[in-house]
Amino acid sequence: EKINITHEKEYLKKTTGELNNLIEQENKLFEIFKEELNLGFVIKADGPIVKQHAEKAKSEVAQGDDKMELSVIQARLLDVFQKHSTDATAEYRLISETMFENSDIETIRARNKITLLWKGSRVAPSEFTAMIKTAIEDDELLMKRDEQEMFTGILLNILSKKLCVKVDDSKRWVESMSKLMKSIETSQGQAFSLSWNAKKNLGKNELPYDQLNKLLRMNKEMIRSDDIEKLTEHFRSKIEHEKRVVEEKGEEISYSELIRTVLDYRSWFEFKLKFRESGSDNFNELTNSRFSSFSGGERAMSVYIPLFAAVAAQYEKAGEQAPKILALDEAFAGVDDSNISEMFDLLEKLGFGYIINSQSLWGCFKTIPKLNIAELIHEKNSDFITVIKYEWNGKIKKLVK
Repeated sequence: EKINITHEKEYLKKTTGELNNLIEQENKLFEIFKEELNLGFVIKADGPIVKQHAEKAKSEVAQGDDKMELSVIQARLLDVFQKHSTDATAEYRLISETMFENSDIETIRARNKITLLWKGSRVAPSEFTAMIKTAIEDDELLMKRDEQEMFTGILLNILSKKLCVKVDDSKRWVESMSKLMKSIETSQGQAFSLSWNAKKNLGKNELPYDQLNKLLRMNKEMIRSDDIEKLTEHFRSKIEHEKRVVEEKGEEISYSELIRTVLDYRSWFEFKLKFRESGSDNFNELTNSRFSSFSGGERAMSVYIPLFAAVAAQYEKAGEQAPKILALDEAFAGVDDSNISEMFDLLEKLGFGYIINSQSLWGCFKTIPKLNIAELIHEKNSDFITVIKYEWNGKIKKLVK
């Protein structure tokens, strides 16, 4: 019995020593975990219950990472660090430093701490993210204030009046053009008209043209602050849309080009071509399907009439004394003879002087009172071109000797 008691005492002493070592190691690990917890890399400590924090930190470990070798994790971290170090700007830089190297349990104690130098201070990545977000929000607020000042000082004082003048001038040009088109009837009794309407497929925060037009025409002293905000949001929305379009194309973004595109009033409207059938008093929109149902001559007429009316309306701006010269290559291809006669009649009515070439068209129509014709002949293997001149007097074609 004495031998057994001595053996048990030795066993108890050994076990007590091992237990004390484990308790001491657990206490060290406990302190180590609290130190790392205070770093805030994984979770933010929100109470004194360390065990719960340990369970939460364990749940944050990605699946499979708990079985990965430490060297593999360190290599992956180094790769990511080096990759993003090259992306750092002059305003911040990444810093890597080793922590807890002198610990007596270095295998689980060593850590690589990543910080960022921001405005002279070292901050953790999570704090840096929050700071960047705040800085971006502050910059956006500043940009909004700057944009409001820009639109108030430049758009309302200078550009708005010029835009309104150009829009009004364009509307008068379209009206003049449409009036000319309505006065022309084809041999099938068709007539065409044109309208220039504000686009309706508006983006977020964009104003309908009626509201935009009203704000642009208001006197600066009369416009309210909330109206300025609406105007600013309208153009900001259009700028963001154009910016996305440029980004999707993979092109370089130019802010001045974005502004130029957004302030191009022509993009605020769209043309609508309409036609009237023979015997009808109503004009209907010329859709793609309706255009496809036209004959070849009708299609040509629906193209040439708006074209000539547009040129004529544009020439009107130059005054009555300005020459109205029109040049056409392979003129009226695909148009039947009766409609070609009407096309020349249209050219005459609009007062055009014209230079036309064609392989088959002579231009000898009753709708043309006078025409100079030059026929070019090139014989095979010949080194020169023969020019034969004719005159058309509205009735007969004569050779000019």
